[in-house]
Amino acid sequence: MDFSEPAKWKFTSRFVIPPHRYVIVWADEKDSANHTNFKLSKEEDAVILSDNMLREVDKIEYKDMEEDISYGRFPDGSTSFNYFVLPTPESKNTDGSLEILSKPKFSMK
Repeated sequence: MDFSEPAKWKFTSRFVIPPHRYVIVWADEKDSANHTNFKLSKEEDAVILSDNMLREVDKIEYKDMEEDISYGRFPDGSTSFNYFVLPTPESKNTDGSLEILSKPKFSMK
């Protein structure tokens, strides 16, 4: 995680997310309207949302993301993050959270 560039990617100056609305932003290095100029790591990374003065508004840090599993807040606006079986793009997260267990460790003692 590199927090040294808080303005690494910016929404255009006319971009607004209205209250209680959602938007998809693709972290895929395509660098266009809803596509960032960077990718996120599956192992561990973070996303920081800042205002135009680079003050942190929100942040999400994660580790060990699984394929085809969504990760987000539940309920909306809370500080709790959960994994979800069903993604809910452009809408609020619905119940159906999962508990992701650690990979088992084996021993031959």
